[in-house]
Formats: sequence, C-alpha cells, structure tokens
Amino acid sequence: MPSNTDLDNYYERIIGKVLNYLSYGLRTEKEVTKRLDIYITKLNISQLDKDTLSLRIINRLKDLGMIDDAKITDSVIATLKDATKPKSKNYIRNSLYKKGFDANSIDKVLNSVSIENEIEAAKADFEKKYRSQKDIQKVKRYLLGKGYSYEVIQNVLEATTLD
Repeated sequence: MPSNTDLDNYYERIIGKVLNYLSYGLRTEKEVTKRLDIYITKLNISQLDKDTLSLRIINRLKDLGMIDDAKITDSVIATLKDATKPKSKNYIRNSLYKKGFDANSIDKVLNSVSIENEIEAAKADFEKKYRSQKDIQKVKRYLLGKGYSYEVIQNVLEATTLD
C-alpha cells in the first residue's frame, strides 16, 4: 500500500498532466474525467486509492474553476452567436453530446440558435455545393448529411428559386 507521500507525488504528477490537457482549451467534466482515468489506470495502486486520487483532483479543479460546464455552455452560446459561418442544430447537438453535456445544457444552447441563422448557414452550404453539383437532389442529400432539417432545406430551396 502506498504511503501518503507516494499518493501526494502521484497527485502532483497527475494534476500537472491534467492541467496541461486543460491548457489546450475548455473541457467538460466528462472529458477531464475520461482523460484522468487514462492517466490513473497506469498507476500501480489499489482501486480505492485510484478513486480517491481521481476524486481529489476533480474536486481541486472545480474549486479552481477550471471545470465548469455552465461556463462552457455560455462560451459555446457566445461562440455560436459570433460565428461567421453558423452550423446546423443537429451538428451542434451531436458535438455537444460528444463533449459530455447534459440534455438541459444542449437544449439551452440550441434555443439560442435562431432558425434564421440556420437558414443562412444552409444557404451558404447550398450555394457552395450547387456551384459544383447542379443536381438539386444530390445537394438536398448533402444538406441533410450536414444536419439541416427538412424545413430549413425547403426554405433554402424556395429562397434560391425566387432569386
């Protein structure tokens, strides 16, 4: 069984690695926990010590404000509003789900995305694809693959045929 000084040494080493991981960008608690598990499984200590070490590091990062999913949600909303090329709601939903956001946070972000923004993004994608591919059906499939809803695609097609 490792002594407290051994655990403190492990703690210092692992938290340094996690801080380095966090330095590359905002991370959700799920992402940090997943990375932390990778680091801790390599240690030759009991499972109880691993769990204790993991919990200690997560709590310390929360105390420092380095893990805050609500702050990340607000950042994502601000980024979406300032984006030069908005994304479809399905694209946003899938990327947030992969990052480990809960359903309430995802709904909050999606509610901040207006249908007009999504239509503008779809128009840009339509025009880009239509230049090289003149088949409307293939362009529709392309837009569906990008995550746009049928309603948005229909609005884009109606708007472009009127122009």
